[in-house]
Amino acid sequence: MSYAGVALRRAMSEWPSGVAVLAVQRGAYIEAITVNSYISVSLEPPLVLVSISKHAQILGGIPPGARYSISALAASQARVASMVIDRFPNLKSIFSGDDVPGVTGALFTLICTTSHMQEAGDHVLHIGTVERVVMGEPAQPLLYHRGAYLSLPS
Repeated sequence: MSYAGVALRRAMSEWPSGVAVLAVQRGAYIEAITVNSYISVSLEPPLVLVSISKHAQILGGIPPGARYSISALAASQARVASMVIDRFPNLKSIFSGDDVPGVTGALFTLICTTSHMQEAGDHVLHIGTVERVVMGEPAQPLLYHRGAYLSLPS
């Protein structure tokens, strides 16, 4: 990684963000990644953007037209984020939903369909049309800051 890339990574660690899990059903298997770089792009039509590494295995499961979920994690779900990062063998236990798995107990889950993909450096900007929003129980969000999970004070 270049000096500027290292410096950018360090600088961005100073910017707190929420933590979410992007998931797709691939046959009997659920493939998932944690993300902290997703944003709402448009309300009409409802669009969200997530930035995913070009090397992420999940990209093959979310081509244009594919359905997937983005679940925003609650402060109590740091272990869920770690299970996804560590590729815990039984991920199905943390998901619910019929054809598009969402994280059980998430603040909310967006059910999306891939509409556009655009390469940008070492990542792919992935734009999805939001088909449905499933709200969870109100709770504090899980945050990521300086390489660690944290939550807002109560």
